[in-house]
Amino acid sequence: MTPRKPNDAGPSWRAPHAGLRAQLASLLLVTCLAAGSASAQGLPTNAAHFKVRNYEVSTRVEADARAETTVRVERQALSARGAEIVGRYAQSYNTALQDLQIVEAYTEKPDGQRLPVGDDGVQRQSGVLAQGSGISWPGVEVVQLTYPDVRPGDTTVAVLRLRDRRLPLPGWSSDTLIVPDGVDFERIRWRVEAPAEAGLQVAVQGLASRRSQSGATTVWEAEGASRAQPAERRPMNTLRRWPHAMYSSLARPEDLATRFSAAFDERSAPTDEVRDLARQITRGLEAPRDKARAVHDWIRRNLRYVAIFVGVGGWEPNDPATILRRRWGDCKDHVLLMQALLRAAGVAARPALVRIGDEYDAPPLAVAWFNHVILYLPDLDLYADPTARTIPFGALPWAVMDKPVLVSAADGPQVLRTPRLDPAANRLHVKSAWRIDASGAAVLDLSVQAHGPAATELQDQLEAIPAGMGSAAVQRFLQAAGLQGSGFLQYPPLQRDRLEQSFTAQVELRNFARGRRAGSVYPHPAIRSLPIYILQFVDEHTAPARQYGTLCNPIIVREEFELRFDPVYRVSTPPAPLEIALGDELRFASAYAQQGQVLSGWREWRHAPPRHVCDPEDHARRRPAFEQIVRHLRETVGYERR
Repeated sequence: MTPRKPNDAGPSWRAPHAGLRAQLASLLLVTCLAAGSASAQGLPTNAAHFKVRNYEVSTRVEADARAETTVRVERQALSARGAEIVGRYAQSYNTALQDLQIVEAYTEKPDGQRLPVGDDGVQRQSGVLAQGSGISWPGVEVVQLTYPDVRPGDTTVAVLRLRDRRLPLPGWSSDTLIVPDGVDFERIRWRVEAPAEAGLQVAVQGLASRRSQSGATTVWEAEGASRAQPAERRPMNTLRRWPHAMYSSLARPEDLATRFSAAFDERSAPTDEVRDLARQITRGLEAPRDKARAVHDWIRRNLRYVAIFVGVGGWEPNDPATILRRRWGDCKDHVLLMQALLRAAGVAARPALVRIGDEYDAPPLAVAWFNHVILYLPDLDLYADPTARTIPFGALPWAVMDKPVLVSAADGPQVLRTPRLDPAANRLHVKSAWRIDASGAAVLDLSVQAHGPAATELQDQLEAIPAGMGSAAVQRFLQAAGLQGSGFLQYPPLQRDRLEQSFTAQVELRNFARGRRAGSVYPHPAIRSLPIYILQFVDEHTAPARQYGTLCNPIIVREEFELRFDPVYRVSTPPAPLEIALGDELRFASAYAQQGQVLSGWREWRHAPPRHVCDPEDHARRRPAFEQIVRHLRETVGYERR
């Protein structure tokens, strides 16, 4: 079953290319307890509008791993806005895998009166369709309950029962209940029972749990409550942060890789059509790496990403003939075709399950946690994501780097990890020349060179600029930075195969220092809407304390700058240089020079954390160094008219 996140209107973990997002055997829980994760300054604003009085999940797993689950949801409106939120409840499920029964649904008044949801309050939609890269699932049915006469103080209740018709993969049933901190949960109860032959594995965190025996049936129960909490900036790893309970019918996470890979092994057997195409693509190539590169590039240039799932769709790929005829498919289809072509070319390749999103830990059990699939080439010891059309062979998108993966290799299933990013392969080089005239207007010549994921992000932004609208793009980022001015943008053709990109811009700022007799500026003034400056990368690491892990981006940023004032100005002394290091993990250095009206200098920051997520202990250890760097970067240079 899908991981249940009871207060989200839609799964916040939904991501591009999530052809395997956790919509598994039974429950596509598109909504549950809230209308979204709105917040103001990190506050859990939904907690002001409604609360969850009771949330219960009770599951019976049979010996063949099929399950029947009953879910009871009781939400109380605390405001008029809360009445709008709890006044509707939507449930999605895959009709190829499950049956859904509405056991009861009603509005409960404070005096105990119950107003049942009538036939006109049950709406059904067959299929979920989306344009572009959105996920379409024609076999899904959405059932929406609209409650009668919901007012502040009322409680809406839904009791639903879902029965498995078939399993997504042979012998595999799983479910995960996750309790987020966006609203108050007064009572949470989770129960699962199964005979011994089902081989059920259970894990619970943050809830009181117990295990008991009733004849030949084992019962696991978890219970607790949860209070809404203010959100930290970019918290990572849901399973570390939120209470949860999960079960799986597989003994180990690695066993999921075996089940999942079986369909790939069968369907990737080369056909005559696949062999002919593989010969065309790899003609004249001998080295396995060269063959793999050619196949990878052919797929990302000739196969379109479209996520349309039919039946079990989220877990079973189509066959090569269908994929080649359509020339489109989801992540499984891209990987299956690449695997088949590589097999025909004599290169070993295995599908690798991974999770896109802010998750860098593997779950303890074989549950529906992984939402994407890439390819592992064991003989070359590298990974490839053929759905990422902007990423060349040998590199990976940021979203799947330093992530646990499930791989069923020749020597058995394994939990492996994709490579972390080397900061030397993720670089920004910024050159700025500022000229401030006697009126206070400024002209900026800006040059940026990016490598690695920084180049990919820049290319994505440049690709979104319509032809002939470079000046309009400059106008937009100036407005976003609160500046008045104009300019133009120039850049060479996007270099997607080399992960390199540059651009230059000339900008005129009318109000830079206009009308001021005196003032101050940074030695290297920043256009804050452009994410290219050292200060933007280090400032977010200076929070007083953190309870959860946060993202740590390996990167090197070098700034070189010149600030030239008209002779009408007198300029003060620049800051003293600074050097600071924290082993190989963090290094910063700066230098400045002044000759009359001209201030020049450079600053370089190198961030090489051992992981892409820094834990609270890492944050506390590193914070003094970051604070010192930020103080230095915020030092200014004064000027005044003579």
